[in-house]
Amino acid sequence: MNLSRLAWTAYLFGTASVSSIGLAAEAQEDSSERTLQTVVVTTQKTQESLQDVPIAVSAFDGEAIDRLQLTGGPDLTKAVPNLSFTKGQFTGFNLKVRGIGVDVVATSGDAGVGIHQNDVPLQSNRLFESEFFDTERVEILRGPQGTLYGRNATGGVFNLITAKPVFEEFEADAALTYGNYNTLKANGMVNLPMGEKVALRVAGSLTQRDGYVDNIVTNNDIDDRDLWSIRATLGFEPTDTFRGWLLYEHFEEEDTRLRSGKQLCRKDPLDTSFAGTPIAFEDQIFTSQGCLSAPLDESRDTVNSVATLAGGLAV
Repeated sequence: MNLSRLAWTAYLFGTASVSSIGLAAEAQEDSSERTLQTVVVTTQKTQESLQDVPIAVSAFDGEAIDRLQLTGGPDLTKAVPNLSFTKGQFTGFNLKVRGIGVDVVATSGDAGVGIHQNDVPLQSNRLFESEFFDTERVEILRGPQGTLYGRNATGGVFNLITAKPVFEEFEADAALTYGNYNTLKANGMVNLPMGEKVALRVAGSLTQRDGYVDNIVTNNDIDDRDLWSIRATLGFEPTDTFRGWLLYEHFEEEDTRLRSGKQLCRKDPLDTSFAGTPIAFEDQIFTSQGCLSAPLDESRDTVNSVATLAGGLAV
């Protein structure tokens, strides 16, 4: 599989904009009691405390993403209520919120959940393949969001906010992980101030792993990983009332990742007759469930092809 994405994003705003305002966690404490943390989000295109937003929102800053081990889009199912993530055929995926998404296998189908990065909608994205890195926060809005985000947000919205450059400060961070099957994961960032009004932030991520699934036909290892991403953000603030940033991001993957490991099934046979009356072959597709409920040690068959979309269309 060879996937690549090249994204340019330009965004300018004045002092009334809050897109550069991150996820702030301030613990207010006095001598008598400890108050709840204040989480600031921009889900309604304005700065608000998460507790005051009248929307079902799940928000995670960079620290929470690391703590919960949310490496990418599919992992959000571990931390977000009413959210499911499935991989479809070809290169698509289905992100559902409260059961609303898109099951159609066609380029003409509209998404049911909006995918945004820095409040910019992404019609073509790699939420399934890419991983989170140098992330300021992730916001998932549950429920219809057409008023705020326009079309294709019937189920909700996923919004990834990347970390922005910091003026007049040098910052750097790096992490390296090595494991079995020659697993190598590396990510890092560097923030370079360029005077008082300009700063450049460069971040990258690399994931590699040998395949651990054996193809018994070719004797090759499959389901390996080989992907990398790089992002550069140039921020500038020429005046006290004007701030902007330019973002460049590139993602590339070339590996044999599997959409599903194995399919275990106890085949449901076709019925060729009913009460002594023969059933025509083109009608037999309605007599099979494909797979029956059975223990794993009895699930060694393949699905009846006529019980699948492709098999039904072929008939």
